[in-house]
Amino acid sequence: MDERGRNQACMTEPQAKLMRSGREGMVVGYNVQSAVDSDSGLIIHQEVTDEGDDRRQLYPLAQQTKTELGQETLDVLADGGYSNSEQLAASDAEGITVTLPIHRSINDLRDAFPKSAFTYDADRDCYICPAGEQLTYKTVNQKQKRHMYTREGCHMCALQPQCTKANKRWISRHFHEDAFARYEARLQQNPALMQQRMAIVKPPFAILKQIMGFRRFLC
Repeated sequence: MDERGRNQACMTEPQAKLMRSGREGMVVGYNVQSAVDSDSGLIIHQEVTDEGDDRRQLYPLAQQTKTELGQETLDVLADGGYSNSEQLAASDAEGITVTLPIHRSINDLRDAFPKSAFTYDADRDCYICPAGEQLTYKTVNQKQKRHMYTREGCHMCALQPQCTKANKRWISRHFHEDAFARYEARLQQNPALMQQRMAIVKPPFAILKQIMGFRRFLC
């Protein structure tokens, strides 16, 4: 492992890695990626990777699919596991329109005002809290790619019990927040798209299983 610069090794399958499988728990294996045409049901492009999740797979798969089809633009449906700001930005730049649910961080402040209760003012680059006070830009979290906003004096606010136990309430804004809002708007306009995605991408796997003799009831 030291020679290869890795923290794990499988002697019988050197390229495989330990990763989580939905039904089988932790397995040593691969992560299969596929792009399926919505009209024909054919697999247009596929990749086999040793990465345990899909966060860095969206753009390379979509870009290669667009090349295979010889198209200038491409509409892509993906699940929330592909939610990655860099991958989405790269796809946008290549004329690839992606619709998917965005993974947001969960507010762990129980019984507190959610982020949606705060209004962003783009002209002043600040958030307006439910009490009408401004939360101004203070710092940046490079690891999570977020701008951080806050204000002093929350302990003097009548709404503090509904907002925070501290003297400051922090609100974060992702580097690509505007782009995320566009993706979420697309899905809100047509929430049935995620059901369509399953009906498009799952049948090829069922067909392959049938061919291999893994019989299933057809519903």
